[in-house]
Amino acid sequence: MTSATPIDNNPANPTHATGPRTAEGKAKSSQNSRKHGLCSDQLVIREDQREAYNTLHDSLYEELEPANRMESIFVDQMIVSDWNMARIREMEVQYHQNNPEARSDISSHKELILLRRYYVTAERGFFRALRELRLIQSTRIARHDTHQPGPILVKALPPSHRSLLNRLDAIVNAPPPSDNPVRNEPQAPAPKPPASAKTPRNATCPCGSHIKYKRCCGRNTNTPA
Repeated sequence: MTSATPIDNNPANPTHATGPRTAEGKAKSSQNSRKHGLCSDQLVIREDQREAYNTLHDSLYEELEPANRMESIFVDQMIVSDWNMARIREMEVQYHQNNPEARSDISSHKELILLRRYYVTAERGFFRALRELRLIQSTRIARHDTHQPGPILVKALPPSHRSLLNRLDAIVNAPPPSDNPVRNEPQAPAPKPPASAKTPRNATCPCGSHIKYKRCCGRNTNTPA
């Protein structure tokens, strides 16, 4: 059973804490449990890496040319994934330098396996964001949105699609029908050519029916066979 003395002292224990009290000390201690920062909400960028990050950021924005906020979100996701993949490759190199035996037996090094899992996750995130970016950009281009230029990330429409668009444009831009449309009068059937009296009854009928004359135009004649 707990004595009364520790119970009485418990409310005063927080006043004896030796943790950091200043803002600088609290900011430093908040990073004590961080080992790699690959799961943090913010990118880990050292001061000597700031220029490399800015180069990556500007080059992707210049190449992908996001036209709106939605496209910029996917570009930012690609930047984060690409930056983390570069950091993971650097960590793997340092790990192999510090542990030469890991080159022959990777299965016994949990840290190296964990880094490889983080790399695969970042790589999937990069290509997933690229796929979504291509989808929304292709949709914008298909809608003929020429007010905001976009990068050429989608292939040109195949001939079948282009012909379909041309037909649709022709239907939309077609002139209205006239008030007095021209009616198509039914045409009289062409008369059969008269059969000659000298045509044998068993010969092919000259009307072009490809049957015998006696069963076609010569049915009502009394020409002897």
